[in-house]
Amino acid sequence: MDGLKTGSTSFQIDCFAGTTNQNGFRIITVVLEATDPAADNSTPFTLTNQLMNYVYGHWRTTSLVQKNQSLDDFKEIAVTDGKEKSVQLVAPQNITPVVTYATDGSADKKSLTVKFSKKKTAPVEATVTKNQKLVTLSTTVKDSLSYLPNCTAEQIPLVAKKTVPRSSAPKVFWNHFVNFVNEKL
Repeated sequence: MDGLKTGSTSFQIDCFAGTTNQNGFRIITVVLEATDPAADNSTPFTLTNQLMNYVYGHWRTTSLVQKNQSLDDFKEIAVTDGKEKSVQLVAPQNITPVVTYATDGSADKKSLTVKFSKKKTAPVEATVTKNQKLVTLSTTVKDSLSYLPNCTAEQIPLVAKKTVPRSSAPKVFWNHFVNFVNEKL
C-alpha cells in the first residue's frame, strides 16, 4: 500500500481509503463504516486488504499496444487531398486496459471490446500534422461486475505518426474533378 487516509464523520464511523500499485495497475479502495469498530479497530484495514486481494486476484492489466506503435485493428487512415494517400496511426501512450483473468491465468482479452470513433474507411482531409488526434479508441470489458453505467473504461486518441502536407491546388482540383465524374456520370 502506498497511500492511505483514515477518518470518520457523524454519519460514517471508522472509514478508510487506501491506494496501491502492483505492476502498473493502480487501485483505490474505500471502506465506509466498518462493522463493529469497538470490538476490532483493525476492521477497516482487514476489509481493505481483502478488497485489494480480490481485485488483484481477479483482474489484471493487458497490453493492447505500446507507445508509438500501431494497433493491428486500425494501422492507418486514408488522407484526401494529401501528398500521401494515408497516414499511420500510433498510440501516444501505452494502452493497457484492465481485464479479468482467463481460466488459464492469462488475461481474458475475449472480454475486451475495442471501438473506434471513426470507421476505418472514413478519410481525413490534409493537412495532417504529426501527433494530430485523428481517431479515438475506447475500451469496455464484458463482465459480471461491469464499469459504471454509460462509462467506458478508457478513451485514448490515436495520432498521426508523421505530417502529411496538402497537395498542390491543381492536383487537388483534378482529384475532386475525377471523383465528381466517377460519382455523377
